[in-house]
Order: sequence, then structure tokens, then C-alpha cells
Amino acid sequence: MTQHIKASTLISNNPTELTNTAKIKFRGSLWRKIPKTVWVWPFFGAATLIFLWPIPFNIATHATDTVDPLLLSYVLGSEKQNLLAGDFAHFLASPAFFPYPDTLVYSDHSLTLTLLSLPVALFSDNPILAHNFVLLLGWFLCGLGGFYLTFHYTRSYPAALVGGLIIGFNPYHYTQLNHLQTNSYEFMLFSLLFLEKSIAEKRKSNYFFFILFTILAFWVTFYHIAFLLVIFSFVLIFRLVIGKELRNWRKLGALAGCIVVVALANLPLILPYLHFSEEMNAVRTIQETSYGSADFRSYVSANLVNWLWGFTARNRIGDPLFTPEDHALFVGVAVWLLALIGFAAKGDKNLPTLRGNRVQVMFFLTLLAAILLSKGPFLSLSNQPSEAFHNNTLPLPYKFLYDNVILFQGLRMPARFMLVVVVCLAVLAAFSFKRLYYSKGKGKWLGLGLVGLMLIEFWPGSIPQYKIENPYPQSYAFLAQQAGTDWGLYEFPASPLYDRYSAYFALSHGKRVLNGYNGFEPEGMIRLEELSNNRFNSNTATVLEILSGLKVKYLMIHGDRIKDKVFMEQLLASLGQNENARLVFQHDADYIYQLPDRSAQFSTSQDITISLSRTFISDGKLYTEAVIRNKGTQVWTNPNIGLYQLQVKVGSSEIHKSLALPLYLLPGEEVRQQIRLNPPFGWSQNLGEVKARVELNEK
Repeated sequence: MTQHIKASTLISNNPTELTNTAKIKFRGSLWRKIPKTVWVWPFFGAATLIFLWPIPFNIATHATDTVDPLLLSYVLGSEKQNLLAGDFAHFLASPAFFPYPDTLVYSDHSLTLTLLSLPVALFSDNPILAHNFVLLLGWFLCGLGGFYLTFHYTRSYPAALVGGLIIGFNPYHYTQLNHLQTNSYEFMLFSLLFLEKSIAEKRKSNYFFFILFTILAFWVTFYHIAFLLVIFSFVLIFRLVIGKELRNWRKLGALAGCIVVVALANLPLILPYLHFSEEMNAVRTIQETSYGSADFRSYVSANLVNWLWGFTARNRIGDPLFTPEDHALFVGVAVWLLALIGFAAKGDKNLPTLRGNRVQVMFFLTLLAAILLSKGPFLSLSNQPSEAFHNNTLPLPYKFLYDNVILFQGLRMPARFMLVVVVCLAVLAAFSFKRLYYSKGKGKWLGLGLVGLMLIEFWPGSIPQYKIENPYPQSYAFLAQQAGTDWGLYEFPASPLYDRYSAYFALSHGKRVLNGYNGFEPEGMIRLEELSNNRFNSNTATVLEILSGLKVKYLMIHGDRIKDKVFMEQLLASLGQNENARLVFQHDADYIYQLPDRSAQFSTSQDITISLSRTFISDGKLYTEAVIRNKGTQVWTNPNIGLYQLQVKVGSSEIHKSLALPLYLLPGEEVRQQIRLNPPFGWSQNLGEVKARVELNEK
């Protein structure tokens, strides 16, 4: 029998009671709008502060290293300045490597990380503070992203916590601690999550978030593009062939549309890299890629700061195939045990065998593929550098990708595919922990014991901290007061050890410098560095002539960096006697000389000749060699980075390239440039069919 209640009986005549009821209803509705997993935010925030405990205390003054953190601080600072100036046409411009344009393309741009740094960077001009803020935020978001990703697969809060801890705080994350771009992989996790949600659910918002997070991941580093291509390939093939989720033309069309949007969003940032690769003849050689690959011992070598397993890396110091910041791939014993033990467990009502094993198999196959790719282009049968074992190697799938996908020709470190391995291990370990945690008997205690061991293995014994000078020295303060930015500064002595500071401090004084430190260094700067370091004292006039022709207005001598005091005294005496160098500032051991602008006298190219000496094949690729010579009797400089055109014909196929001329040429000097050609499919390797010509492109 249904009981009818009058509506009037539900309304109290007591105003206070009515008000309290309204408050309760309001609070209840507000609480329902808060995500049920909001408690994991402070959990992973606290974990970040605990595992990276020294960094928050020195967030504005110290870096974990004096190499890549300075480089990334310089990249973030340059991009911030370009964004705030609204100069989107020159977004990739930076102060270093003057007079070359768009020099941020010498490494990965990091637009996403720059956007993340803005909450701090807008209120502070301290690049180290912005860098460390993004570093801490990235570790927090990696843990959070790992939680949500593994929760999507396991639907278990305890298992998702384990997955988040593995992805966020595994030892390999510490290996990449100095590489802000590589270790900020949080958006990869959210991209994969919303790809899966777009496939499994009907919410249109999932497509939006999939596009957003994929773009953000791609805007961190090109490595993440390669990583996601591998993961997406396995997920899409699995969902299409094994499962039934993608056997829907409408859903396939929607995902294809998402991919097109992502590609279009990345096109403005990809095109400058393609121009750079062509004009600067820049490509990672197969030898560089081989050195950046993992060897068999890399998987059992932990990072140097790991208190338990750090000795495995210290024992390999001096090994030509091992660099601690790239080849220490060990993530601990417990993670591997957790990941693999789940295949031996039987399914139950909490984790059906069919669904669980299918997803596990997908990630296990992805894991194997990532390990294979981390081995690079060759499987070495010895422990010698790649040049020594060319006759003792087997080609691997990475070699095919390197030869046929231009993206892989720009990646130096195949070993970083270990990041994909970590994601797969986290998902597999989460599945296994769920099986153990909800099992009867001693399985729960086994799972908790493995997690405890895992946390012990994750703990860093120490995190290096290096104090970065701030504010900048008085010599740079003098430069900041000088008018104009259409001239350059050259700092001597020049070397990678010092040039990274030159680029970093250029953010503060705002002037362009010929020095620089990056993933790629222009050939002209390498030659200038060698010339000045070897001949500045004996042939000061020639070096000054080159610098003046390159629009260098100020020359800074860092006396404290010159160990040979006799050389230092002779150099200062030679500069004092040269009428083209006038001392305008001196503080402590820093000397600043002003040089005249003589670039107009050396801008002609009438004495420059270009010819092709030979065409040859190396590592299965076609090369041609250009010989560029100065037939004149005076120094020739290239302050506007003039180009020359190369036209190559092979049979009926033809290719055109624009390449940068040398930065300078001494009288009678010649420079040989080996130019790699990326022929279209079907080109013959018969060198008798190759015809080429070159011509100067006057500006």
C-alpha cells in the first residue's frame, strides 16, 4: 500500500530549522561536486616534497647541476620573454649564438614548460626559481597522472596509489632529474588516459582533453612524440583487433580528427626545425645514436643518488658506453617482481582474468617493444663503442625508424625509451598489486611487503645542490646599461664549461652573445672557439677583425678563467696595443673592450667559391661534399648568415636544399661540408646517376 504524504508536512514552521536544512542541502551538493579522488592531491604533493626534499629549501638559489638546468632555465626564460613581448614570429629566438637566427631550435623548445613556469616567472626574474618550480610541479603531476591512469585500468584506489608512486618516483625519474624536458612526462599520462576514455566512453569532452593533453605533451619535447607514437600504436591496434571498442567508423573518424588537430597545432613549431635541419645540415648521426643507446648492463645500473643501488652506476664511471644521466635504467627489484607476478595469479571477482590479462598483455608487449627500441639501431655483441663493432652488430627496429622517419633522426638518446618501459611497468604492477591486495591468505601481505621494498629502493641518498650566482656579476650590469640589441658580445675564453653561463646571464643583461650551450652547436661557433683559444694571443688582430665583421661590439675577457697567467698578461698587452680594441670597463678579473663595427666591409661574397668534390654513400645514406673557399686576401665574414643553394639529381628525381655559408673564412681558407641527402623513395644508389650543382644565394 502506497503512503501519500502532503507536501506541506515536509515544510517546517520553524525558520531556524528551515535555514539549517538549506545549509545542509547546500553543503551536500557542494561536496558531491568535489572529485572523490581529491585526497590524492595532497598525498602526491607531500610525496614530492619528501622525495625531493632539498629542492624546496633552495628553490631560488640552487640547481641540481650546472649544465642542463642552466640550459633549461635559459630556454624557459627566452620563451617567456618572447611570449610577453608578443613576438610570436620570433618565438624561437634567443640571445645565444649570435648572429644565427631562431637558436632555440638547437634543442627542444619547451612551450608547455614555459606556460607552467608563468605563475612564478611573471613575478620573478629569477630563472632558477622558475626552473625548480616547474621541476617540482612536474613530479607532482607525474604521480597524479600515474594514479589516474592506473585507476582507469584497475578501478582500485590502493592499486592506483602504487601505480602513481611508480610513475612519479621511480629511480629512472631521478636519472633524468637534470633533464627537465624529459622528466616532465605528466602530460603523456593524461594523453593516454583520455585516449582510452575516448575509446571506452561516449563523452565528447574526452576528445577535447585528449587533444589538449597530447598537444601539451608534444610541446614539451620531441622525445614525447616518439614515446606516444609507440604507446598509441599498441593501444589502437589492441582496441581495434583484439577488442571491439574501435570497430566503429564514427569513433575512428573522431580520433582521426583529433590527430589532425594535434598535427596542425604542432606544425608551426615543427617547420622551424625542418628548416634548421636543412640549412644548418644538422642531423644526429648513426654513431651518436648508437652511443645514446642502452647496453645490457644499463638495465641493472641505477642512478648515482640512489642510496641502495647507486653503487651499480658508480662502478661504471669511465665506461665509454655509460653516462649516469642517460644510461642508468634500473628501477628496482620490487617493481619488476610486482609487474611480473601478476601473470602467475589467478583472476577473481575483483579482477576478472579475461579483462585483466588482455590489458596486461597489451602493456607487456609495449614494454618489450620499448626495451627493444631503447637498444638503439644495433644490437651490439660486444661492449665497445659503435665505431669498433660495426662488423659485430645486428640491425634492430630503431635502425628502420632512423632511416625512414625524420623524427628519429633528431633523437640522440634511444635509451630514453625507458620512460615507456616505466609506464608499462606501473600499469602491470598496479594490476598485480590489486590481485595480491584482494586475495585471500598471505597475498595481501606479500603485496604490501613488495610496496615497502619498492619505496626503500626509490629513496635517494642525496640530491646534489649547486649554488647559482644571483644577481649577475657587475660586468654584466655594465652591458645591461648599453643601448641597442643589434650587436653581439663575445666572451673569452670560450668553451662548453663557460658558455652555458654566458647564455644564462644573457637573460639578465638582455644582449646577444656569440657564445652558447645547447644540444647543437653551429659549426661556425666551433671554429671560432678553436681559433680564439689557439691564436688569440699570437694573432690578436685577426681574431678582432673577425669579431668586428660579425657585428661584435664588446669583447669580454674573463681573467679568472685563464689559468696561464703569462698568456693572460700577453693577451691584455696585445689588446692594449690594438687600435680596434678600447678598454671601457674593468671589474675584478673581467675586462670589457669595445670594437668598431666593420661588418659592411666584409659582407661581399665575390671572393667566395663553392664546388662539389664528391658524392658518396655512408651507412646506406647518400652524401655530397661541398668545398667553400675564400680566394680573397682579407677575412670574409657572414654576419647575416647568407645561404647557398644545392640542386641534386638522381635519375629522374630532384632535390633542392638551402644551406648556411660558413660564419667566416680566412684568406685562402676552405671549409668542407658533408651534406646528407634524404632522397625520396625509389632513388638509385648508383653514384654514376648523381648530378649536382651549387650557386650562391646573395642577400
